[in-house]
Amino acid sequence: MQTKRYRLALLWVLVLGLGAGSVLGISMAKISGLRVGKNKGVSEESDSFGRQDTVYAAAQIANVTDAVDVKSQLVVEDIPGQEPGPIKGLESTVHMARNGRADFTFSAPTKGWPKGKYGIEVFVLDEHGEELDHKGAEFTVE
Repeated sequence: MQTKRYRLALLWVLVLGLGAGSVLGISMAKISGLRVGKNKGVSEESDSFGRQDTVYAAAQIANVTDAVDVKSQLVVEDIPGQEPGPIKGLESTVHMARNGRADFTFSAPTKGWPKGKYGIEVFVLDEHGEELDHKGAEFTVE
């Protein structure tokens, strides 16, 4: 009996908390999934790419109550001769007013991707640029 009351009380706290977030304008948007692959929409995931391959990322965004920006950037993780960190010019932002998928495309440079390990970082940002959620995925170029 005590457990049943505890569960009911916890449920009410969660329901009221989520409702209060909506009323107070606090966005609860989050990344519910992130996939990386070789085709738009990422029907099949991959973590290994060739030097001339285009890299696609698909981030599923959920709980959007107020419009958000979904920002993606490509990051050097471990590439001989390069400093780890974001790659300038290889970022993009998708504005989302409701739940859905944010798609990102990274085309290979003219000389091809240098061999090594890369990361894709995806951020959900509120109207003030504050981070609401963040996910990352790694892949290699062989």
